[in-house]
Amino acid sequence: MSGKTPGTDSRPLVVTGAGGFIGGSVVAAFAGTRPVLAIARQAVPVAGAECLVADLTVGLPPVPDFRGAVVVHAAAAMGTQDRGILWAANVDATRRVAEWALAHQAAHLIFVSSGGVYAYARGRRWTEADPVCPIGYYGHTKYLAENLLRAHHALDGLPITVFRLFFPYGPGQTRGVMPFVSRAVRDGTELTIQGPGEPRMNPVHASDCVEAIRLALPLGPGFRVYNLAGDRAVSFLDLVRAAEIEHDRPARTKTVPTGPGDLLGSNELLKHELGWLPRHPFPAG
Repeated sequence: MSGKTPGTDSRPLVVTGAGGFIGGSVVAAFAGTRPVLAIARQAVPVAGAECLVADLTVGLPPVPDFRGAVVVHAAAAMGTQDRGILWAANVDATRRVAEWALAHQAAHLIFVSSGGVYAYARGRRWTEADPVCPIGYYGHTKYLAENLLRAHHALDGLPITVFRLFFPYGPGQTRGVMPFVSRAVRDGTELTIQGPGEPRMNPVHASDCVEAIRLALPLGPGFRVYNLAGDRAVSFLDLVRAAEIEHDRPARTKTVPTGPGDLLGSNELLKHELGWLPRHPFPAG
C-alpha cells in the first residue's frame, strides 16, 4: 500500500450524488472539517459545505477552487429497468466525472460501485479476486463504470479506489431492499418469498461506508477494489420478519419453490489493508 497513512487526509472533497443516501452521508460526515463540494441535481444545503447543482449526464462546470481535491463519485441510477437511464447515469456520467477530475488534477477518485457486479451463489462470500458476473443491466453498468475508471488509471494515472457496496442501510434511506420490504409490510403489498427466503446478504451500515471512505481518502497511486459489506448474513425472509415487528402486522406473502441464491461479500481485504471494521452490526431478529 502506498501513499499517506490511512485516515490522515485533509484535502478538499468533492462528492457527487450528494442528494442520495451514501453521497449525502459522506457530505454530512465531512462538512465543516475541510472544504466540501456537494454535487446534486437539486440543491442540498448542508452547513459547512458548498453546493453545486448539476446534471452529471450533461456535464460539470469548472470549479477552480477544488483543484487537487479527492472526488467521491456516489451518484447513480438504480431501481429502474430503463437501460437508457442506467447507461447515462452510471456509465456516461462516470466518464464525465473522471474527465472533470483529470481536468482539475484530482488527487484521487473514489467510486461507489455495487456488490451486484458478482453473481448469486449459495453460501459463497465473493472476494475481490473472484470473477464477476453482473446481475441485471444495473450490475453491468456499474462494472462497465469500474472498467472505464480502470482505463483512466492506466492511461492517465488517475488514482482510483472502487468500493463494491453490499446492501447499504441506515437512517434516512429511501431506496434499496430494506425500505422496500418495510414499505411493503406497512402498506400490505404482497412480497414473494423465494425458496428458503433467499437471497442471504450481509448489509453494511452507511456510517461504516463513510468510515471506509475516510480511510481510503489519503491512499496514493494505484487502482484498488474493495468489497464493502457487513459481517452478519441475513436472509430476505429475515428482513420481512423484522418489518413485521417494526409495523406490528403480518406481511402479505406468496412463496415460490426456488430462489436465486445468496449475494454475500467478503470484507477481509478491506479489514486487512485499511484496518476497517464494521461498527454497526446488522440488527438481529
